[in-house]
Amino acid sequence: MRILLRATRWPVGFSRLLLLTLFLWLAACASTGRVDWSQRVGNYTYDDAVKELGPADKKETLSDGTLVAEWIIEKSGIQSTPDLGWGGRWGWNGPWWGVRAGNDVRSTPERFLRLQFGPDGKLVVSRRAYR
Repeated sequence: MRILLRATRWPVGFSRLLLLTLFLWLAACASTGRVDWSQRVGNYTYDDAVKELGPADKKETLSDGTLVAEWIIEKSGIQSTPDLGWGGRWGWNGPWWGVRAGNDVRSTPERFLRLQFGPDGKLVVSRRAYR
């Protein structure tokens, strides 16, 4: 019995490697969560946004000094799903059986984040939208 247990014992390095792999896997699965933009109103600037999100995809300064900037979060795309099947029906010439093949094509909208900064450079309004 002792020989059997000793033969099936894991090497010391393997248990450390297994523990390290488990730790890295759990760290990779951790999520930072969504940003609560309402907490950033009044103290978040356009420079902070550029540091965090990169250059804005679109930006415009209004006559009163308000800056409106948009960042694309997810590009629009096309999803295609094959539609295959078979079926039958009764027609004027008798029963008919056949195979149908088609394609279900849908487009996904573009998701973007619009941030509006006041004349003082601080965040006033944030909005996520689809186009």
